[in-house]
Amino acid sequence: MAIVRGGKQRAHIPGVERVLPGQGTVIPPPSQSTHSADIARLKKREKLLTKQVNMFMSGSGGCGDDEPGDDEDGGEDEEEEDDS
Repeated sequence: MAIVRGGKQRAHIPGVERVLPGQGTVIPPPSQSTHSADIARLKKREKLLTKQVNMFMSGSGGCGDDEPGDDEDGGEDEEEEDDS
């Protein structure tokens, strides 16, 4: 269906909501492609990232050594010298 106003022809575009004068934004309808598997995957990823942020903020890097200068061998190098 076409509407003629002021010499210009205007037609309806399927899938586009009507915009009324005076309204600044149009909120599109929810996407049809949102699946429960995508939501579950995003929730799992969010939980993992939250856990990582909490570990970072608590000072634990997750490597098991909270004291960077505290070596078990008294600070000696790990390399073995070969006396042959």
